[in-house]
Amino acid sequence: MFNLTGLLIAIVVLAFTGHSIWTIVSPRSTPRSRARGVVIIAAVVLPFCAYGFYSKFAELIAIYKGYNEGAFAITPILNYILASAGFLFMLVWAAFRGMFHDIEGPKRTLLENEEMLDRQERSRLN
Repeated sequence: MFNLTGLLIAIVVLAFTGHSIWTIVSPRSTPRSRARGVVIIAAVVLPFCAYGFYSKFAELIAIYKGYNEGAFAITPILNYILASAGFLFMLVWAAFRGMFHDIEGPKRTLLENEEMLDRQERSRLN
């Protein structure tokens, strides 16, 4: 029964995630439907990630207090913590540097440069 339940949960997760991904990448999608798709993916995926992180962190605390003989697990747990701290540091650093203020600017600059290079190429060929 447990394997069947796990299989059904996996099918439901894949169905929601697949539908949400299609909603995001579909050419007919609207910004609202894309945002809804991202929220659905986050709601489906993040609880599993949070559970995994919590269980590893609880294991670290148990090892630290001496309840458990699992010292071999300290390295992966510390890797999780350091990687998470590193990503959090990069996110905060990018936010304070203003990297999220104008996220459309580089795209416009790229298109303007491409248009300028196309004009130069046409004038050179004529």
